[in-house]
Amino acid sequence: MKPHILSEYAELIKMFVNRNLSAKDFEQRYLRMFKEDSTIRPEREYEVLNRLFSDVDVFSADPALRSKDGLDEEQLRSSAESALVLLGS
Repeated sequence: MKPHILSEYAELIKMFVNRNLSAKDFEQRYLRMFKEDSTIRPEREYEVLNRLFSDVDVFSADPALRSKDGLDEEQLRSSAESALVLLGS
């Protein structure tokens, strides 16, 4: 397990929010980063990152495959932007 500093998450999220990274690439990179992260974080930080993890997990670019509670790309981008604000980045 690899520890990740918060700025690594912020940079990845900013790239997606600013449309410098596709939703598919963000999904793959964020899920991998979160799953590999062994950092013990303050509860508030962890909750924000975990909420975004959950949103990434229910994201589907294909409307035919998206569950009724799933997120499309713009909804995921909105969630990522909210996470940035909550993280103070």
